[in-house]
Order: sequence, then structure tokens, then C-alpha cells
Amino acid sequence: MRKTRRAKLHVRKTYKNSPRKQSSFLQIFNGLDIESEEDYKEVSEAGIHKLGKLFTKYLPLQNIPVQNRTFYDLGCGIGKLIVGMALIHPQLRSIGIEILDERAQQAGIALGRVSKHVQNRCGIMRGSVENSNFSYGNACWIFVSNFFFSQEINTLVAQKLSQELPTGCVIQSVRPLEDTRLVLKEINRVSIAGEGDAQLHVYVKE
Repeated sequence: MRKTRRAKLHVRKTYKNSPRKQSSFLQIFNGLDIESEEDYKEVSEAGIHKLGKLFTKYLPLQNIPVQNRTFYDLGCGIGKLIVGMALIHPQLRSIGIEILDERAQQAGIALGRVSKHVQNRCGIMRGSVENSNFSYGNACWIFVSNFFFSQEINTLVAQKLSQELPTGCVIQSVRPLEDTRLVLKEINRVSIAGEGDAQLHVYVKE
């Protein structure tokens, strides 16, 4: 539990004050980084904190029924965002969906390094995010890591979310999601590990 609390503290404060020192949160992922791959990008530790604040701005967890306190990371990679969100928000279930076996396996390894309390609220599912096997009807917050989605997949994901999400659910994505039932609230910026900032679109499901 102590390790989890230290990691949680680092996520909340972010690593801006000590950019050269690896936080205990990032140590969870030692040996799993695949940032050198051309088709891989992930939100930084500081960016995770910002996403959490934006989710809370539009839909605080205390306003959400317990059965709907679920966060989904669509395209979760090695799982940094789902672990980070679970650490910051102890009342939240955090689920990642990843299409590539290697990344899903690495995310599973990372989950094995955190406390049971965090593990019990996290999960990794293997598959394509628009697949009919997945349902997002119990979600309150969703992040769509659509850096490399084709236009077809991006459109299918937007349609699926608009059909399945409960009213009021907050969605954040790096590329626009075009569906009239997803109302754009703001365009912001989020820090990407090793690359600076990316555009961030914040939606609320009507």
C-alpha cells in the first residue's frame, strides 16, 4: 500500500518539479517502455493529471452512481493511463482496451506491480475498440487514444460511443470525434511523453 500511495502522490504533483528524477509511478513501467515505436504515443504523467481534472470539471465522481464509475482508455498501450487514473481516483474502475497482444501483455505486467487494491479496480481487454464485444454503457469517463486510428475506425468509434454511453458521460480524444450526440465542450492541450503537447477535444454525451 505504501508504494501505491507514493505513486499516487507523484501522479498528483506530476514530475514538473523534478524532470530528471523518475517518479515511483513511472518505475511501475520500467522495462516496458515502447516509446521508440513510430506508431506509439502516450499521455505523460503530467498529462494524466490534467485529464483527470478535465473529467472532474464536467462530471465529478460524487455525482455518478457507483455502478457507472468506470473509466475506459480506448487504445491503452502499456497501461499508464489506466493505472494513473486508478491511483488518482480510488473510487474509479479503470479499464483499458488494446488491440496489440504485446502491449496488452505489458500492461498486464504493469498491473502486477501495483497493490491489490489498485489491481482489483483495473483491467485490460484485448481487441479492437469498436468491436461489438465491447460495451461502454457503464462508463462515466472515456479517453480515446486515436492518434493512429484510420478515419473509418475513428468514425465507427464515435458512432458506437454516441449510441452506448449514458447521458452526461465525458469523452476526451486527441483527434475530433464527429457525431452530433457528442457535444464539444472545449479544445485544450495535453502533454505527450517525449513529444510535447497534443490537441485535446473534450466532449459530453447528450
